[in-house]
Amino acid sequence: MGVFILAFLILAVVLLLLALFGRHPTQVRGELAARERMLRGELGPTERIDPRSLHDLVVELLRRVGLPLIEDSDDPNAERQRLVAKQPGPFGDRRHVVILEAAPPGDIVASTTPLELAEEIKSDWGAVGVLITPYAIDREGLSALEGVELVDGPRLSAFIARYLPERAGELDRYRLGGPEPHAV
Repeated sequence: MGVFILAFLILAVVLLLLALFGRHPTQVRGELAARERMLRGELGPTERIDPRSLHDLVVELLRRVGLPLIEDSDDPNAERQRLVAKQPGPFGDRRHVVILEAAPPGDIVASTTPLELAEEIKSDWGAVGVLITPYAIDREGLSALEGVELVDGPRLSAFIARYLPERAGELDRYRLGGPEPHAV
């Protein structure tokens, strides 16, 4: 009986240590890619865009493209935010559920995030999901994903340049994109 208790305690301590010191593989991959870029001399801006600035920029972008908000984030300073915009139409409005990932670990949004968003919009017929991050999105296993638009750093930058050209220069000081995530 005492051996089982000892084995259980050892197992509990090992699991606790793994939980405390283990890191998500996406975060590790992001850190390794950042080091490789630094070694190759590909240093660009290092400042991350803060969640509030990203929120304000995306809200303005949504308004500019004709998608006014009907639900705003509870906390515009949070690293993950949920917004809902509506696209008016002649036969009814279309909802856009927007997830902002302002600070993903290792500058890569895990592929589970778009999958969760796809599940959320499945129950809302005609809704569209939009995942926006200024960094990268791991697209592994997302080839058959329907109803979700993925907007990473380079695509966000292109949207800002096209629809908010007066604010495009603001992005120059921020690190956009991220390490090369898995391709589809």
